[in-house]
Amino acid sequence: MVGWRTVKRLVGEKDVWIATYPRSGTTWTQEIIWNIRNGVDVEESKRVDIDVKFDFLDNDFFEDSPIGVIDGSILKLQQGEERNIKCHLPISMLPKDLLLKGKVVYVGRNPSTLYTLHC
Repeated sequence: MVGWRTVKRLVGEKDVWIATYPRSGTTWTQEIIWNIRNGVDVEESKRVDIDVKFDFLDNDFFEDSPIGVIDGSILKLQQGEERNIKCHLPISMLPKDLLLKGKVVYVGRNPSTLYTLHC
């Protein structure tokens, strides 16, 4: 098991992070970035599941793990290799050196155009 503090320290120079507000075009952005990084191989893009293309930091942190501990899947590639990571977390919760070392794609959108269902 890997602690959250460890994740916050591990930002690679080849990492691409997508940071978005939920329901604001995350999946579309993931597909665009994945295709850019993989030579626009549309057929391969159709075969590879979106959850294989990008690690979901929020999900890997909270799902199937005790609070405050993640299972290490976000770290599955060695630092120095290309990693694709998406999140819906505020910048204050992300690694401090992310903007200096990694590449960040931030998707901004007018909140009035978002569709959310409130039950």
